[in-house]
Amino acid sequence: MPPLLDRLVYLSNVLADYWLDDAASGVYLPDLAQWAEEYCELGPSDFDAVMQKVASLLPGYAPLFEVDLPGEQEAAHLLAEARDLLMLRNLKTMHEAIRYKSRNEALEARNRKLEQQNHTDPLTGLNNRRRLTELMEREFNLASLEGWPLSVGFLDIDHFKKINDVHGHQAGDSVLMAFSHKLTELMRQSDIVARYGGEEFVILLPGSAEEDAFALLERLRLNIGETSYTVGQEQVSVTVSIGLASLNHAASPYGAFETPDEMLRAADRALYAAKRDGRNRTVHYRSKSGLG
Repeated sequence: MPPLLDRLVYLSNVLADYWLDDAASGVYLPDLAQWAEEYCELGPSDFDAVMQKVASLLPGYAPLFEVDLPGEQEAAHLLAEARDLLMLRNLKTMHEAIRYKSRNEALEARNRKLEQQNHTDPLTGLNNRRRLTELMEREFNLASLEGWPLSVGFLDIDHFKKINDVHGHQAGDSVLMAFSHKLTELMRQSDIVARYGGEEFVILLPGSAEEDAFALLERLRLNIGETSYTVGQEQVSVTVSIGLASLNHAASPYGAFETPDEMLRAADRALYAAKRDGRNRTVHYRSKSGLG
């Protein structure tokens, strides 16, 4: 692109043609205004100011160059035309900007929705297994780095297959949705609740040491056992078995997990022990129920 001074000189020449004989020169004001903005860094208001300045100065310079300029009325008409065209162009630019902003907002909303769908279990609305993996890795790394406590509870609804067999899968889905809502309602805002798959759920408890986490999960288990869900014309209640694993930063064979996956597997083993010992109970990984 030529230097700015060269572009301004060219613009002044085209402006002169416009004022002297716009019809004969083939100079069109909208094109000229656009050219001035794109190549001479003159916005609409600056271009309008230039047009007015030219209109006021030309009568004094006309005799020097021995040219016939438009009369006062014609000059006023040209300026009015210039302002009208610039206004229309500004309105068009504003309309395009609004459309562009609206389109961007729609795309951002669509991307947020897709991201949420990728992280959410479609039936219960809880975090899905993929999202749980991400969040657990984040919390595990933070706890390991800062020496913070961290616990994870692995839950399984006892004898859930009977609900599906007796009442049907649609009723089972209804219980799962109500159960998930209950979990969210009972847990703290800082806790992370996820559906692991089927009737299995995981609760991540950042900042909770083993003793506090065990007490919290026991209260949760008892509350769930006292809750009933409407299935058709019947009231159905369920119980849960819970396995607990806690990250222990002290030298100990229990809770010395190297990865979040190890910690989750430990909670799963504790859950298996809870089911083996009769269900409807909470077992932590460091207990003597065949776990260590």
